[in-house]
Amino acid sequence: MYPPGTIIRARSRLWRVDGQEGNVLIATPIDGGTPEQTKFYVPFEHIEPGRLEPPAPDPAGYVQAQFHTKTEVHREDLYPIA
Repeated sequence: MYPPGTIIRARSRLWRVDGQEGNVLIATPIDGGTPEQTKFYVPFEHIEPGRLEPPAPDPAGYVQAQFHTKTEVHREDLYPIA
């Protein structure tokens, strides 16, 4: 019913399905909190497909600072401090 790796929404959270044993779904929360596996008895739970938003295409942080950091690391590799 729900192959491993499927994202579902249940109990107002997002979960990654780890496996299924008959009517029991085993899943791990992926939206924060304690990452402990939980079992769901499928006939009694309201389970629906879940969805993660794709990451923003914008680079994270301040691009010029990233460039300077890369340049400094490169300079240290060329001119190691004794």
